[in-house]
Amino acid sequence: MIISKKVIPLTLLFFFLSFLPCYGANDFSGDANCVALWQFENNANDTKGGNNLTEYNTPTYDNVDFKEGAFAIDFERDNSEYCGITDGGLDLVFPGRSTAGEQSFSIGCWFKVETLEDSGLVAKTNSYELQIDSATQTVRFQVFYSGGSTTLAFGTPCSAGIWYHVGAVYDATDNSMKMRMWDDDAGNFLGANATATCDGDMVGSTGDLYVGRGLTGYHDGLMDEVVVFNDVLTDTEIDKIRAQVYDSTAVAVYVPDDYPGATGIQNAIQGEPDGTTIIVRNGTYRYIELGIPLQPTTQKNYLTIIAENEGGANIEGTGEDIPAVYIQDVTGTTIDGFNLRRSGGIGSGVFFFNSDTTTRTTVTVQNCDMRGDSLFRTGVRLLGYIDATITGNTIVGAQMAGIATSVELGIPLPNEDFLYGDSIV
Repeated sequence: MIISKKVIPLTLLFFFLSFLPCYGANDFSGDANCVALWQFENNANDTKGGNNLTEYNTPTYDNVDFKEGAFAIDFERDNSEYCGITDGGLDLVFPGRSTAGEQSFSIGCWFKVETLEDSGLVAKTNSYELQIDSATQTVRFQVFYSGGSTTLAFGTPCSAGIWYHVGAVYDATDNSMKMRMWDDDAGNFLGANATATCDGDMVGSTGDLYVGRGLTGYHDGLMDEVVVFNDVLTDTEIDKIRAQVYDSTAVAVYVPDDYPGATGIQNAIQGEPDGTTIIVRNGTYRYIELGIPLQPTTQKNYLTIIAENEGGANIEGTGEDIPAVYIQDVTGTTIDGFNLRRSGGIGSGVFFFNSDTTTRTTVTVQNCDMRGDSLFRTGVRLLGYIDATITGNTIVGAQMAGIATSVELGIPLPNEDFLYGDSIV
């Protein structure tokens, strides 16, 4: 997570193949910024903090239709069912508590609507609310400030009978608001992120906190795994929570010094479970030709591959069409802080390939120094059905300026704005 967008810039290269069903289980136990977790495992207790909810009008628990664990909570609107806790019952660090003042916060939750009526999903009364608007059939995120409120509506409507995952974020450093939504029936994002700027600083309030209820009415349907943070979640972190691979206790695995170049990086990737952080020691990593073609990594999800000291590790492609690291068909890969070099041939330092010709993936490249000397002789090569956001890098190279893209088998090029925000030399 990031604590402040202004103070700590994102320094990650995100490679999302985010189009997989949920698997595994989230582990928030080591994350001090996770302040509440309601898993609704046949009760409304907070398994992270001390914010246990009271059930009103006897909501039930569904052990057949759920998204996490073995139960989801089922609210009936006609019976005014919901869960709640008073402001004074909340932990002192809980976002929106009357004594907490303005602070950044993020909410993630699963929900499934039985009837699309005006209703609240998660609401801290007169501070913020995630809600459903029946007129537009959209999810809305409302943040209150002194004298008013700002409401952000998601651009794509919902449908009854479908599980959705929503992540809502408020950043107190610039009052920015964001929503990110996943349609589990389609196995894809519901649409592009919705963003806005609140017209004032979010305020705390003495109002109750509700799950399954809001200022506009009661939720009619299921909810599961509602989690609250008192900081800003990135898109990758929201995606990890939705995919149930968020692991705050993962131990970084260091690539030993005696690994044979970039093949050692790939050995480390292949040998670790989903969600692992791979620390690459300082040095220069190249593909070493051993008479065996370089093979892509086996499928590992949400890996973070980070240089031990930013700028202290180099990844170089060598030989015709040979990258130093070849990553294919994985989700959520992060490359952080490397010098990426390429000279000769058409390979790259890191080669991302998406073999799925129907489902787009997303790559974000940030805070890297990438250098190439001609077309496709680049720091990063993207091949396949990929959207790219490239920002905050130092890029040196002709034509593709450090980023190579390819069109094969009728696959369209990535997003055209991939040089925005970079330092081009």
